[in-house]
Amino acid sequence: RVAVGDEKQNIDLFNYMALHYGDGSIDSASGNILLVQLKPFSIWLFREASIDAGPIVVLNSDSMMSFEVRRFQNAAEPEQPETEGKEESDSETKEGEKPEKEIVGYWEDGLAIYSDGTREEKKSADVEEGGEGADEEAEHRKLSEAGMEGLDREGLWEEKFDSHSDSKPYGPMSIGMDISFPQSSHLFGIPEHASSTVLKSTYGEGAHYKDPYRLYNLDVFEYELDETMALYGAVPLVVSQSAKTDTVGVFWFNPTETFVDVQPSEEKSVTHWMSESGIVDVFLMPGPDPASVYGQYGKLTGTTPLPPMFSLGYHQCRWNYKDEKDVYHVHGKFEELDYPYDVLWLDIEHTDGKRYFTWDNKLFPNPKEMQEKLFSEGRRMVTIIDPHIKRDDGYSIHKEATAKGLYIKKENGKTDYDGWCWPGSSSYLDFTEEKVRRWWAEQFGFNKYGGGTPTPFP
Repeated sequence: RVAVGDEKQNIDLFNYMALHYGDGSIDSASGNILLVQLKPFSIWLFREASIDAGPIVVLNSDSMMSFEVRRFQNAAEPEQPETEGKEESDSETKEGEKPEKEIVGYWEDGLAIYSDGTREEKKSADVEEGGEGADEEAEHRKLSEAGMEGLDREGLWEEKFDSHSDSKPYGPMSIGMDISFPQSSHLFGIPEHASSTVLKSTYGEGAHYKDPYRLYNLDVFEYELDETMALYGAVPLVVSQSAKTDTVGVFWFNPTETFVDVQPSEEKSVTHWMSESGIVDVFLMPGPDPASVYGQYGKLTGTTPLPPMFSLGYHQCRWNYKDEKDVYHVHGKFEELDYPYDVLWLDIEHTDGKRYFTWDNKLFPNPKEMQEKLFSEGRRMVTIIDPHIKRDDGYSIHKEATAKGLYIKKENGKTDYDGWCWPGSSSYLDFTEEKVRRWWAEQFGFNKYGGGTPTPFP
């Protein structure tokens, strides 16, 4: 008889698996125990030193875990995803095979992703000839067809939002799970929202909000206060703080649009996570104190570099200072009033037609002299650089990014995505690629960034 859930009960040991991990040995009682129940699927996390106090976090205790099976519009003849253009190799082996490429990852279908950005092509011969791949393909086809009769066909493969169409080549791909924090009524995190630091209820009797917290990066003008609407950032991290279970964190590793329902109570706080697509990938951070939780989180995501000393001071920023005369006027007023400040920002209007890494020569004819003057009086300047690039064939940044294939592609994997932002028609760099990040960093060099000096901080 063991404590699983709310009370002690007889259990089938073959339905459970326990994993011990942590800094200490099994005898030291300083580690953690992860208890996995197979049917119905649930996970409990215990601290070994206080195991009698019960679990500190529970996954799927309310059986709300869900995920969609990848489907094909024509289940009898599954559509294969269009592969990205593969560059033909000039040299082939004697047997006529192409040289092996470096594998850097795998797609959800198990096919390899290569370091040059191409992907492994699906081999259909085994399936067509009844080879070893046939059974696997047949089983996947069964899953694709399962439950199709009860599905709402409207919006199954495509959704329309006004004039915009969002295609879904594999059908609905949403995932979800409930995550509970026993004996905790205080949850924090899942920024960014203009609401209370402590997360408030979004459903149930007396709920503070009528909608779940939304995680989706948006540039919102005149956003509402005390609301769950999405803002500029989205971090799927929730932290529980309790006198009984101390501090524990959960990181829902999913970058897609996500909604989180919250229902705190003295007995336990329940969260329900719902993401547009992806896989269930959850990290549990056992703490037991805030510093430990954020240290564990930092091991997953990396830590923030130490900021330069000047960045810790007061920053003066607005959209937008009109020209050099305006900059000198604002700077002079701070000096006249003896009001301390460390940094003056220039928004995107300082550029030549919102072509980043350039200057408007009429409004800012002497950028180096302006920066050096501010620096000589103990100030720094920040020039804002945005990640969307104006589609202008006469703009060197755009020309080079296009030639090197650095932009995010459309669904066909070949055509550069053409969106719309402050410069007008814009494309977006694919920062998931290391070569793109390296190229972007090079653009900040003095030999690249015209009018740059060691003093600004773009």
